[in-house]
Amino acid sequence: MPLSATVTLVFLAHAALLVLFPYGGTMSTPFAFISSLLWTGFFMFMRQATRTFRRSNAVFFDVAALLVMALAGLGLMPQKDGVAPLYKLIRGQYPDARQVYTGLARFGVKVPSLLQPGTEKAGEEIRF
Repeated sequence: MPLSATVTLVFLAHAALLVLFPYGGTMSTPFAFISSLLWTGFFMFMRQATRTFRRSNAVFFDVAALLVMALAGLGLMPQKDGVAPLYKLIRGQYPDARQVYTGLARFGVKVPSLLQPGTEKAGEEIRF
């Protein structure tokens, strides 16, 4: 996989963490930013090490590392309730439409169709 595609996937994965689990308090955004920088550096250094690999082996390494990155992000992402998102997913507590709306609102994207009817003022109620 080209380095630009890997870096794009790193940033998209961390943005997805912020969107799907928006109740992380004040430390979730710095965590996602620093984690994405560290993982980008990891992939840049490992690109040099896997230069002599066959293409299929290098792609396998990239996919495996992206999976480890996702598990690490889910396991370490700070949340206000103190439960990591990985454990929430294990317990079956998946993100609902209101959480996705809140996460998208953090990035300035308002999608009212995610909210239930009758909650027009829900945008004003959401606090980070």
